[in-house]
Amino acid sequence: MEFRPSLTLLNSDTTFLLEKRIQLLVAIERIESIIKATKAHQKILTHLTKMTDFLTRALKSIQRMVMQISARNQIQGKVEHIEQGKVNSCVFVKLKSGYSLVSVITNSAVESLSLKNDNDVIAIFKSSSVLLTADLTLNISARNKFQGEVIKITTGEVNSEIIIDIGGDTITSVITTEAAKFLDIRIGKKMSAVIKSSDIMIGK
Repeated sequence: MEFRPSLTLLNSDTTFLLEKRIQLLVAIERIESIIKATKAHQKILTHLTKMTDFLTRALKSIQRMVMQISARNQIQGKVEHIEQGKVNSCVFVKLKSGYSLVSVITNSAVESLSLKNDNDVIAIFKSSSVLLTADLTLNISARNKFQGEVIKITTGEVNSEIIIDIGGDTITSVITTEAAKFLDIRIGKKMSAVIKSSDIMIGK
């Protein structure tokens, strides 16, 4: 009878330890579940990031394809050099005609195209982005100014399409028919085609 209090105390301590052990095991299981869920979440995020990157690249490719399909001007050349800024880069392209064309594109576009010196590229720009002037000595801020000769005119009611030979390459411009009449555009006339560098895309 003298040992009963001690036995009772021992049983009480054992029960307490068992309860704590069970609580600890439950806590460990919860932690493991959280870790598994976190890993699964990270996998999902990684997968979504990869999918987003893929879709972004695919969208850019589609945009380039649409531009290539719709743009009348696609001139081949070689990259002379690249001037990289904080956000955009100036890509200098040597054309067959001997002219140097300048395109301003984003640094990410330069990286995605893996542009380097001497790369064969295509300068792509819409005919509506080409301005025409009969003043061959006109001093303007646009970096792309090409002198050439009018070789074809297609006149419409509203707009006219003018093709200029710049020597080895041709540039197509669409301007209003009224503007074409005002400039007195005719076959054989010397004119300058002007394109903003930001209006020119680069393809490979």
